Amino acid sequence: MSWDGDHVLRVLVVCTANQCRSPMAERLLHRSLHQAGIEASVGSAGFLPGGKPAADGAIAALDRLGLDLSDHRSRAIDRTLLEEADFTITMEGSHVIDIVTSWTDHSDRVLTLRDAVDGAASLATTNLRGPDDVREWARYLHASAGSSVFDWHRDVSDPMGRSRRAFRATAKELDGLLTTVVDALASGTTG
Repeated sequence: MSWDGDHVLRVLVVCTANQCRSPMAERLLHRSLHQAGIEASVGSAGFLPGGKPAADGAIAALDRLGLDLSDHRSRAIDRTLLEEADFTITMEGSHVIDIVTSWTDHSDRVLTLRDAVDGAASLATTNLRGPDDVREWARYLHASAGSSVFDWHRDVSDPMGRSRRAFRATAKELDGLLTTVVDALASGTTG
């Protein structure tokens, strides 16, 4: 679907090192948005210095899902990436806190993946005319998240340093959560 105007939806996905969860989520989200017919640009970043390849377990997990992650190189989050994104999804509440602390003026559209999923029902009932409407939805969720960012039970599990099975489980978890958000976006755009 094409938004009003020439703008495509821009989403940034953030995790700690940008070698595992966020690159997997980036590729999964891009595929889901494409399949839903939503024009979007999806990127990812982390808090550590960039230039590192994706973790072998992440590459193998996405390969099993028909996606290639072998060309990924990590990059560090910065002000420009946050400014350009219509909204930013993090893997952990601590990532939201780190962004708010470091880039206060660009953190009003940052939310955890679980908060995005929790807010998906309200997104599905909205008549989305473009990314501006999605930005407003993200601002609302960010402002209402409250203490949920401190609940580590809501974080997406980090499989780094664990078995390939753990990477597959995280990829499956990400795919399910992201599909919920994309389905809501698709419903809101056809609304």
